[in-house]
Amino acid sequence: MAKKRYELWAEALRDIGILFFVFAPLDTLLRAGHGTAVDWIVAAGIAIIGLLLIEVGIWVEREK
Repeated sequence: MAKKRYELWAEALRDIGILFFVFAPLDTLLRAGHGTAVDWIVAAGIAIIGLLLIEVGIWVEREK
């Protein structure tokens, strides 16, 4: 049976959230080189956005 549209959106949001949570902050810090305070704040902000996307994806999948 085909997945419903909201399940596909939820899965996509969770996947994007994981990418934002894991790889985007890592890329930000590795590109910065020195790791200044601003770089750490930006990396933490991106990670928080990733966690929020994961949470929204889980919430969307629970709603039926």
